[in-house]
Amino acid sequence: MKKRHFPSSIESKLSQDERELSAIGAFFGFDWLEKDLDTPVHRLWSDLSTIASNELYIYDQSIRALKVLPKPWVRERCSHIQGEKQSRAIAGVLHELIVAGMFSAGGHTVKLPSKKQPVYDIEIVGKNEHISRISCKYVGAKTSEVRFHEVIEDVTKQLVKKMLPAFPLNMMLHIESRNYEAVAASVVRAFDEAYRKHRGAQAPLMFGLTDEPKYLFTLTRLGEYQGLRFSSISPSYSLIACYPIHPNEQRKFEECVEKAAEDFQKVPAQNSSNLISVLVNVSIDLKRAREWIELQFASGNLSSIDGIFVLRMQPIQEKIAEDSCTNIVCTEFLFIGNHPDEDYATFVTKRFGKPLTMVVPLGAVSESETDTKMCFNGQEFDLRGNYVHFGGEHFIEGKNDVIMSFPNLPNIAVAFDIDPMNNGNLVRITPIDKNRSYFLLI
Repeated sequence: MKKRHFPSSIESKLSQDERELSAIGAFFGFDWLEKDLDTPVHRLWSDLSTIASNELYIYDQSIRALKVLPKPWVRERCSHIQGEKQSRAIAGVLHELIVAGMFSAGGHTVKLPSKKQPVYDIEIVGKNEHISRISCKYVGAKTSEVRFHEVIEDVTKQLVKKMLPAFPLNMMLHIESRNYEAVAASVVRAFDEAYRKHRGAQAPLMFGLTDEPKYLFTLTRLGEYQGLRFSSISPSYSLIACYPIHPNEQRKFEECVEKAAEDFQKVPAQNSSNLISVLVNVSIDLKRAREWIELQFASGNLSSIDGIFVLRMQPIQEKIAEDSCTNIVCTEFLFIGNHPDEDYATFVTKRFGKPLTMVVPLGAVSESETDTKMCFNGQEFDLRGNYVHFGGEHFIEGKNDVIMSFPNLPNIAVAFDIDPMNNGNLVRITPIDKNRSYFLLI
């Protein structure tokens, strides 16, 4: 089996079984995982990088925590996941698996229904057979967000074709218009002249439109790594594009919670609690989500619900040196209870006889949103409230007499050009570890 790259913080502690992710192998079947198929699971499985291994490790540990999985449940979920081509379509099933695993790892008795329930997905058994029924929901990327990333990737390809290796660029595109496709077309048309004017100057060059489609595009020279030069063969660049998240995104979250609460009204509430767990993507503002839930609870609009969990699991880059970062995982976590006369500890202890504990499979936990900030041209920008597309390629002239040490930068692909025989025949060396800032499936 090919060697995977795990975070250094856990790699030395892993058993051989965990390194091979054998729980996932048993769940799907290694034979199926090793097939040459274009599915979200296969794309993740074939990726040996740290960020992919982190994501797979989360699923693997969730399966291990459950110990025994009902065969009908496994068959139904596997059939669903294996038949899907889009990652968004399977995130909800994986969310069930992760939440069930976190409660089981916390020492609770977790039941997964053999048959798909129309209202809830997980049961947790507490004191005196008290049951908490959990409905797992997923609020993922809208089609418009996916399209935004596709458009920016296409723009990037067109701009790179116009660039010269001698003038590497940092590019920032701040979109104000809702019509990002019109912005993209305008940027491509205006880039040639702007690039000729800039020509690697130290001072930034800005251009854009103050009328629709509104945007501002900034070019600055890309600074070199300490002691290294950019390649004279391929143009190096970094590009970040930000676009305001549509207000309807938050409404999508609210509708998801309202629908789950409505469904719970169909279930008799006998010695039981009703909980909702919502896995969200970066488009959901957690502060606004909390405020809205608290308002609904105070108004009595979600009376069938005892509490709501909001989760977001995402990789983040932690800076470990001036030009190097490492990939870790942060689980952003909220719990809002619908019992103003009881604090959370009292509410849970009454029903379970002990704290209701969830153990995350990997990384850190935060009750606040992860900051999304960027330093550009000496200024720091807060990018919360925006879709953010960030990427780039840095091609560097390597030194033949030293071991290559690849800078590890968020979402930047780094490659070295070296001439091992000093005969003018360059070889490009790229690291195995891919450095993206998102999980593929959740």
